[in-house]
Amino acid sequence: MNKFPPIKGMHDNFSPKTDQLRSLEAILINSAEKLGYNEVRTPILENLNLFKKTIGSDSDIVEKEMFTFNTSKDDVIALRPEGTCATARFVANNDLNDQINKFWYLGPFFRHERPQKGRYRQFHQFGVELFGSKSMFYEAELFLLINKIWKNLDLQVPTFEVNNIGTYREREEYSIKLKDFFKKHLESFDENTQKKMMSNPLRVLDSKDPKIKNIIDDIPIIENYLSSKTNDQFKIFLETLDTLGVKYKINSHLVRGLDYYNDIVFEIKSRDDHTQNTICAGGRYDGLMSIISNKEVPAIGFAIGIERLINEINTSIFNKNKKSIYLISLDPEYESFSLEILKVLYDFDGIFVINNSLGGSSNLKSQLKKAEKLDTNFCVIIGRDEFESRSVSFKNMNTRKQEKVTIDALSNKLKDVFNEKS
Repeated sequence: MNKFPPIKGMHDNFSPKTDQLRSLEAILINSAEKLGYNEVRTPILENLNLFKKTIGSDSDIVEKEMFTFNTSKDDVIALRPEGTCATARFVANNDLNDQINKFWYLGPFFRHERPQKGRYRQFHQFGVELFGSKSMFYEAELFLLINKIWKNLDLQVPTFEVNNIGTYREREEYSIKLKDFFKKHLESFDENTQKKMMSNPLRVLDSKDPKIKNIIDDIPIIENYLSSKTNDQFKIFLETLDTLGVKYKINSHLVRGLDYYNDIVFEIKSRDDHTQNTICAGGRYDGLMSIISNKEVPAIGFAIGIERLINEINTSIFNKNKKSIYLISLDPEYESFSLEILKVLYDFDGIFVINNSLGGSSNLKSQLKKAEKLDTNFCVIIGRDEFESRSVSFKNMNTRKQEKVTIDALSNKLKDVFNEKS
C-alpha cells in the first residue's frame, strides 16, 4: 500500500488528462483574449478578512470550507476559495479603479468540504472579471463569450438560468419578507438552516435538502419586491439576449451563495442530474469594490469549473487538428541514427513527436498498436534495412500505406503530408 497517497479531495493528473486540460485551457484563454481580456495572476494565499468581509462571515465558504493558517497572533491567512475577491483586491491595490479593466484568470482554488462528484478540495477555475462599467453591453458580452467557449468545445449551446436579485437595498427589503415566510416553517429547519435564515435568508435558497426545496417552491417571488426601474432594466436585458439568440430561462430562486452579488445573476448547469452540477456561474457585483477600497466601482464576471466542464466534453475534439508522428526503433543498436531522425522531426514546426526509439523494441506490432491507441497520424519506423540505408519507413496510420524515405528527403515528405492534411 502506498504510504503517501494524495490528500483526500486533491488529485494527481498526468497524460493524456493533462494534455486535454492544456487544450481546454488554451481554448478558454483564446476565447477571452479575443475580446480584450488580459491575464491576472493573484497569490494562492490571501488574508482571511478579504473573504470574511466580501463573501460573508457567516457564509458556508467562510464558516466551514476555508483552509486557514495562523501566521501570527493577529494575522490569519487562507487558501483562496474563489477568484473574484482576489482580482478585485488586485484592482484596488494597483489603483485601477477609474478605468474599464478586463481580466481573466486560471488556477487552483481550495475548499475544505466533503469530496464528491464535481466537488473537490483542490479544484480549478477559469474566470473573467470586468471592472468599471454598469453598461448592459458588457453583461451581454459575457454571455456571448460563454456561448463562444461552448461552441469552440463542440458543446450544445448552453441554456443560461438567469435571475434579477435587485439592488442591495431592494434585496434587504426582500430578505425581511423571506425571513417572515421561513419563520412559519422553523420546525422543518435544522440548526444550521435556522442560523442562515436569521443572518441571510437568501442563503436558504441554496439548500439541497429536498424537504427545504419543497418549502422554497412557495416563497414570495423576488420580482414582486423590486422597483419598476429594476424590473424594466431586467426586461431590456432579456430582450437583448433574445436579439443575440442567447438561450435562457428565468429561475426566480437563483441567488448565488455569495453576499457581493446584485441585479443580474446566472448559472449554467451540466447535463448530469447530480447535486454539484453548476459548471459556470456569475453575475454583477457593483458593491464589492466599496468593501475593499471604499470606492464605488461597478463590476461583473463569471467563473467556470474546469473539472466539471471537461466532464461535459468529448475530448476527442482536442485531437482534431493535432499533427503527430510516432517514432519507432526496433533495436537499441539504432539509437544514434534514431536521434538524427528525431532531430529532423522535432525541427519541423507544427507536429507532435512521440519518441519510442531510444532503447528500441523488437515488437513492431505492439508499437503500432500503441501508435493507433494514441490516434497518431503517421509512424516513422527504423529497422535493419532502414538503418543500413539511412532511411525510414513512413507509414500513414489512416490509409495503412507505407513507403521508404531517406533521411535527406524526410523534411520534404513532412511538408507534403502535413500540407495535404491542413
